Amino acid sequence: MEWENKDQKDWRVTGTTQWINKNDSDKLDRLKEEAGIYIFADRNHRVKYVGRASYNVKQRVKFQINQGEKARGASLVKVLYSPDLEADLITKYQPANNVQGKG
Repeated sequence: MEWENKDQKDWRVTGTTQWINKNDSDKLDRLKEEAGIYIFADRNHRVKYVGRASYNVKQRVKFQINQGEKARGASLVKVLYSPDLEADLITKYQPANNVQGKG
């Protein structure tokens, strides 16, 4: 899915972090404590899971890395501070670890 014009939200340029190795605790500690979308991907940037944190994306990402199943098979994480993009990203990437039919 590509956005048709620049007035629509484009996750690649609005409020994103760079890809972060999920084992890089220093960079993970610098994530903002606000609502956002997180994307887990493998080392080849194939998206494995897209999730939304309604309140604290930093806390949610750390939970998923430490205890969650959604980060399985992923080595990278990217955070977007635009929580309304979750369904669009799931539709676009159809990640293997997302529940079928969501989005």
